[in-house]
This record gives sequence, C-alpha cells and structure tokens, in this order.
Amino acid sequence: MSVTCRSPARDQARWVKHTRWALLKDPDALKLSQFEVLHELRRSGSVLYRCWQLKEGLRDLYRLTDPPTPPPTWTGGWPGPAAVASRPS
Repeated sequence: MSVTCRSPARDQARWVKHTRWALLKDPDALKLSQFEVLHELRRSGSVLYRCWQLKEGLRDLYRLTDPPTPPPTWTGGWPGPAAVASRPS
C-alpha cells in the first residue's frame, strides 16, 4: 500500500503551473478557477498581477483598429504604470 504525501513544495509548484495559464490566456477565455488565481494574485499584491495588467494594456493597444494620431496620445498614461511595476518591492 503506498501513501502519497502532499508536500508544500508540490502544492506550490501546482499552483504556479495554474497561475501560468491564467496569466497567458485571453481574459475572455478564462475559466472560473483561473479568475480565482488572478484574484488571489491581486489580493496579495503580487508583481505577477501588475505584469498581467500591463500585458493586457498592451494587448488592448494592438487590438485597436483605428489608432488615434499622433501615436504618443494613445500611450500617454502607459509609462507611469510601467515605471511603478519596475520598482523593486
């Protein structure tokens, strides 16, 4: 009879794996469990959540079909959030 032990490291590795998919997928295609992962990252103040927000902001820029002119206007507020994300915790 074999007994499997659940180590904290194994649980953490599994959680990180699920976090990866929640961060990569399009928000419209997320499962409920992936929304919960993002919520946990946001609640804990994780740098990963801030990076996900920046990634989604850039994704929104690439989805624009008729970008405003001149281009600096549609990136106007973006350097601020990026500077905040790059600060060490």
